[in-house]
Parts: sequence; C-alpha cells; structure tokens
Amino acid sequence: MTPAEKKKYNFTWLGYALIVIGFAQFVFLYLLQDKDALVSSVYTYYQKEYYSHLSQGQLPWIGFRIEYPPLAAYVLMFPAFAPGLSVFWVSTLRGFSTFILTLLSLRALNRCEQIPAIIRNLSGVSIGLMAFAVPGFYFGLFDWTLVLCNVLMALSLFAFSEKSKEANWFWPMVFVGASTKLLTLMSAPFLLQVKELREKSNFLKSLGITILVHLPFILFGFHNMRSFFAYHRMRSIDCFSSYACILNALERLGKVTITRRWSYGALELQGSVSELFAKASFPIFVLVFAFLIAATRSLMKRGGGAKEAFGMYLIAFLIYPAISKVSQSNYCVWSVACLVCFWLIGYQRQSFVQKTFASILIILAIGWFQDRFFSGYLLPLVPWNMIILSSVRQVLTLMLSAYCFTEILRGSSEEAAAPLRA
Repeated sequence: MTPAEKKKYNFTWLGYALIVIGFAQFVFLYLLQDKDALVSSVYTYYQKEYYSHLSQGQLPWIGFRIEYPPLAAYVLMFPAFAPGLSVFWVSTLRGFSTFILTLLSLRALNRCEQIPAIIRNLSGVSIGLMAFAVPGFYFGLFDWTLVLCNVLMALSLFAFSEKSKEANWFWPMVFVGASTKLLTLMSAPFLLQVKELREKSNFLKSLGITILVHLPFILFGFHNMRSFFAYHRMRSIDCFSSYACILNALERLGKVTITRRWSYGALELQGSVSELFAKASFPIFVLVFAFLIAATRSLMKRGGGAKEAFGMYLIAFLIYPAISKVSQSNYCVWSVACLVCFWLIGYQRQSFVQKTFASILIILAIGWFQDRFFSGYLLPLVPWNMIILSSVRQVLTLMLSAYCFTEILRGSSEEAAAPLRA
C-alpha cells in the first residue's frame, strides 16, 4: 500500500474519538443526569458490596463475599481504594481507568503493522463503538476486562505466529483474565492442543504463579469460595436469555404464567419450567464445548495451528450467552470482542469481515435498545418488540457462531487465505 493509500484508509482517529465521546456520555448522561444512578443502581451496589470493604482493607473471599474470583474485586474497583469517596467519584475513577486502559490497548493494536491497516482500523472502530453505543456497560460494568483481555490474547497469539517476543503475553493474559472472570480459562483446552504453544510457552509458570496468588484466598476464604460456586449454581434464567425469549412469547400467547423477581443482581424468571431450563443450560453448553474441543483436535491432526485453536475458543466464548441461563444485554460487548479477535488472528476474508462488522452494528444497536428501554421487561407482559429483539440477538449470535465455525473449516482454501484489501 502506498503512503497515499495508507493516509486515505487511515481512520484510526475514529476509534479514539468514539471512546472519548463514550466516556463523556458515561459521566454526564449515566452518572450526573440519571436520577437513580447515584441513589439506587449497579453503581451503588458496587459501592456497598465492594468499595466499602476494599477501602477498609478487607480481602475478598476472606473478609467479604463476591460473585467473582477474588482478584476481580481489585480490577473492578481500580483505582478507587481510598476511603471516603462518593458513589460519583468511585464510578468516575473506575470508568476513567477503563478509558485509559482502552486507549493503551488500541495503541498496542495499532502498533502491529503486520496486521493489515484496515483490519486494525475496523477493530479500533468496533471497540470505540462499544464505548459509544453502550457506555453504561463498557465503562460502568465489568465486561471491558474480557474485551481487552481477549484482544491482547489475540495480539500475543498473532505475535506467536510471527515468532515475536510479544508471544510471551499469551498465557499470562489468560490467567489474568481467569483471575477476574473464569471464561478466559476456556482457551486452555483449545490452545494446549497446539504442540508449539504447549512446549514453547510459559503456561506452567503462569499457572503456578496464579495458584500461589490464589492459595491464601482459598485457604482462608474457603467458606466464601463455596458461596461463589453456589451463587452461580443457584441462579435462574435471566430476562434476556434464549430460554426467557421462549417463555415470554408463550406467556403473551396465554400458554404459561411467569413470575419475575430481582435476584443475583438480575431480573430472573422463576417457576418450575424456568428451573428446568436453568438446569439444562449447563449440560447443553458442556456438549457444545466438547464438540468444539473435538473439532479442534481434528483440525490439529490435519495440520491446524494456534489460529484454528484460538478461533474455536472464540466460538465457545461467542456462543456462551446464547445457550447460557445468564445472557444479560451487557454481554453484547463480548460478542463484539470475539468478532474483532477473529479478524486479528487472520480471518480477514473480505466477505467475512463485512458481514461480521454489519453484525457488530446490529448487536450493539440491540444492546443499546435493551439498556434504554429495560423497563419493558418490568411490565406484567413483556412487549412483543422486546421479545423479538431479544430473540434476534440470540439467533444472530447462534448464526454468527456457525458462520465463524465454517470460516475456520474453510481457512485452508485460497479464498479464505486472501486477506482483506483496502
């Protein structure tokens, strides 16, 4: 690409601009103008359940219960640990740290000149769109951790294929992610099937350090560790899940009666049918996960490598909200991160990138709608438009998972190997 072409197709600035606008929206619209934000919201929940303990020097699991791995408390509240801070300042500091870390991650992304410029630009814009379209989710909640962790994992995996020293980031990033939310640990069964990554990596060193760091929390906070597992085991299906779409539609048709109540920080559906769906969701995911691992093994026997293995992990991550009992609308940022990572590790066929980028726009639009008009789920009967949009999101996620799976299978063909050209 000539210097003129590089300048023509360089829209890196757009991703940065969207992130700046998104953070401004978070502070001025989500914190200052929302009457409930500083009185009764997820921000006051974080203030009561996390900040009040951490600012007094208490340790997670050991001193108080949390629904995440213990190190998540420090990541979630960073850098708001000083005592006496108001809800506004705690939330603003948390959001600002996310803002800075996102800018630094985009900087790392844009320095990978081996990745086509248009892919780097689209990836930055997609991350910026998350911050712009759903700033309450991105700056106010916890999902940015998984977004940036997966992006940096993808970049380090790309560095591995290029035999660069940055490849050493991979397993530390996996365990940093797993120390805050366990989902990134799903990558291990896939990537350990890659001989080179298994033998020439720092997997065991990273695993050992992670175990040593967590050992005191496990030994001295064993009771609350058990509560952590019970918390997730006892949850019912939430109002955004695929299963809730079915039950809400049946309720509109007069076939069932649904009881809803706030539980575990989400609006959940209660009753015998809901419990049945909740119990079935885990074995369904296990079967899908086992299928993807088996498919990865088959690809490795046929000469596949880290690209294919990580792609299968991304599918597992992508499909999880569509078949899980918990599928809150903030998970839309997970879907976007997965698709961006597909581009970064080398799935850059023009048609694939165009279709997945269009899907990103749809997913974020639905996430914005579900956030803005959440009150519709509180009505005695959920409106049809809410049911249909939730169903579109879940069906689209399943279709994208299948589409990415077929893209991996065709990856050895000449068409799939041709990168997107500006």
